[in-house]
Amino acid sequence: MTGILQITRLVCESAEARGKVLEALQHAAIDAASQDGEIEQYLVTTPLEDTSGVDIYVIEEFTSQSALECHQAAQTVDALRNMLSAPPETHSNPIAIKTTSGPPLLLTTSPAVLLVGIEYKPGTSSNAVTGWEKMAEGAVKSVPGVNVFTVAKDAEANIVRTVEVLDSWDSLNVLVKTDAAKNNIEHNGKDRTGVKSAIRLRAVAGFVGR
Repeated sequence: MTGILQITRLVCESAEARGKVLEALQHAAIDAASQDGEIEQYLVTTPLEDTSGVDIYVIEEFTSQSALECHQAAQTVDALRNMLSAPPETHSNPIAIKTTSGPPLLLTTSPAVLLVGIEYKPGTSSNAVTGWEKMAEGAVKSVPGVNVFTVAKDAEANIVRTVEVLDSWDSLNVLVKTDAAKNNIEHNGKDRTGVKSAIRLRAVAGFVGR
């Protein structure tokens, strides 16, 4: 059964409004943790370079589409929708590969979270995913600090989205210099049309994994 990666960006009206939404998301994270393993990851994050003070990114991994729909119907999520002044920007895509090393990092360790979205030429995203799959596998083998590396494919938008969770930003600096990263660029770099997102995030609630 294919897992689903859902990435949601919430833009709040003010820093004060964001504080209230973050509080509601903490309750949603507790609800997610109780859903018998159907939600493999639930991360509430804010940008590391938090210039606006109003952005929130929620990263969720579901075991199936039905698990996603069950969570969306929860009262805590419904209450959250009523707090927003505009619909969130949401991307739900099937997971191509997920690699892990060791037990999930605890949020008390302040893990580094990198969210990447790269657009490719039409018809080349499947080939691009192959390169990312090899990078994900190589990352956990060559960089001990890589805890989770998830790759998802947005076929309609020709975008590959990745979520990387590491023990520190120093580990990310090591990762980008590895052969795995270089080989990925050699594999699909010519087909890239642009970087849609490359955002460094701090986790403020939820869990990295089960």
